[in-house]
Amino acid sequence: MFVHRLLSALVGIPVGIFLVWQGGLWLAGFVVILGVIAFQEYHATLRIRRIEVLREIGFPACAALILGAYFLGGPELLLFTQGVLALAVVSSLAFHLFAPVEGSRTMSAAATLLGVVYIGFLFTFTVIVREMVGPTRTGLPFGLHLFLLGWAATMAADTGAYAVGKALGRRKLCPEVSPGKTVEGALGGILGSMALALPLGIWAGFPAGHALALGALIAIAGLIGDLSKSIIKRDVGVKDFGTLIPGHGGVLDRFDSLLVSMPVAYFYAIAFLQ
Repeated sequence: MFVHRLLSALVGIPVGIFLVWQGGLWLAGFVVILGVIAFQEYHATLRIRRIEVLREIGFPACAALILGAYFLGGPELLLFTQGVLALAVVSSLAFHLFAPVEGSRTMSAAATLLGVVYIGFLFTFTVIVREMVGPTRTGLPFGLHLFLLGWAATMAADTGAYAVGKALGRRKLCPEVSPGKTVEGALGGILGSMALALPLGIWAGFPAGHALALGALIAIAGLIGDLSKSIIKRDVGVKDFGTLIPGHGGVLDRFDSLLVSMPVAYFYAIAFLQ
């Protein structure tokens, strides 16, 4: 397992850095691919419980939301996002008028909409964060600095939580959802995230206090994202959403924390850093 994780990191991290550094359509296109794969994993997982997640709605909705986040901005992006989500609601219900599915139609529509929001909408923030503008001390794009900080802090939180939890973990954090997570591990994740967010924030020119606060919030958000994913997996009775990434599982298993931490980074930057 550790060897698989290491090999995945040796391949994935350089590719990720390249795509984030390039930004633009390089990153947006890659995120669209991730979103479609993640929705397929979500569809296959819920189908085990005879809940038919509608790919006919989810695939185009996720792709549209992510591409809209790149091509549009301001009021236009808000209007477009509202339109896509409204159309997804109506389509998820209207679909059942013409194509019966196995199991509950209400559950099918509700699960489809959850997938569109959880995967498609939350993935848009990876693109939005990279495209943000603001002051930096390096001359590099503000969005690049913020994305790298958010991504690195999320990984540091995962690593810190795992290491501290293994060494010192005693008190269960949320045993009914994720029995392996401990309070000590969660605190280790927060400290690990803050420890990496501080130098990355200072490098970007962010005030040290804001870098530390952002690191802590990213760790907490990532933990919530991880536990939220675990709720779905535990309800269905699976260990992972997929097997695409050796040592990690599927796309949703690897990016669950980032889906929640990037919106936190975005709103924090809007409030305090721009």
